[in-house]
Amino acid sequence: MKKTAIFLASLLFTIGLPAQQIRSNYRSEGMTHISTEFEKVEDFETRVERVGFPDGATAYLLYVDFRQKTAFTAPRDSKMAATLKSGKVIRADQIGKDSPTKKRLEDGRYLNRLKYLLETADMEALARGVTSLEFATGWNPDDYIRYNFSSDPFGSLLKRHLEAIDKAAESTIDLTAEAGGYINQTESIMTAAAPLVADGAGMVYNIALSHLYYKNTATEDFDFALQLGTEDTWHIARDAAVTFSLEDGSEIKLLQTRDDDNFVYLYPTLEEIRALAYGHIVKIRLETEKGALEDTFPDNSLSKILNQQYQLLISMSAR
Repeated sequence: MKKTAIFLASLLFTIGLPAQQIRSNYRSEGMTHISTEFEKVEDFETRVERVGFPDGATAYLLYVDFRQKTAFTAPRDSKMAATLKSGKVIRADQIGKDSPTKKRLEDGRYLNRLKYLLETADMEALARGVTSLEFATGWNPDDYIRYNFSSDPFGSLLKRHLEAIDKAAESTIDLTAEAGGYINQTESIMTAAAPLVADGAGMVYNIALSHLYYKNTATEDFDFALQLGTEDTWHIARDAAVTFSLEDGSEIKLLQTRDDDNFVYLYPTLEEIRALAYGHIVKIRLETEKGALEDTFPDNSLSKILNQQYQLLISMSAR
């Protein structure tokens, strides 16, 4: 699924920065999940997820990924220890289930994963500043990875992520989309959302997102299928422009990847699909052999459906 899309919405990175950091933001079966995207600190990547319970309580999950030449599988209940600027040490239990028989990635390294459960007060304390950090990778005395920080890259990252989560809580959705397919192959995992209908001012559109996780690189992307609900025939050639205009004045321009009638198949980047899902698509413009076809979405139905399907698929992602 090689990406050939063109991203023209540079304003999204200044106007909507908190939204761009948000990986998931949904409520399902009484539980709320708001998470950020991975960000690099030193030689590891980390992200945060806030879990809200039906009684109003919250807790945090901290995800830590290492890409290293040597594989390890940290046991459950092994510890992370973080020293705060005050000198206090906060510890958290490792609750992840990493594979003990992992394969090398395409670049020759291994993806070593850790996952920690933290109380809300402890996560907020970490965000106020961390001077050192230690991850236990096994039960032997030498099984650990330690960092000493002269500045505060870890705490300041957590602060940004918690602020983004607080902002995103204003727009959490109730997840109602359903899965339409799941295929676990040797090199990838494909999941698809069941199609939903978006109402434009001129016609309806059948929308279906699919997600692909690549095991050999530990990366992911989305495909976006759009079927025009009309009895007329609109031929949309390969590489024809499909432009989405957002309420903030920005545009995202993608290219048709097939040669078909009334059917569009697009390869948006992760940033683009989030911008479309989290934003408000007010207009679509398709270049066809008859000329430009335009339609509007006064009730924001297209973005709402994309957000539903995106949240479903990202919640199922192996990433």
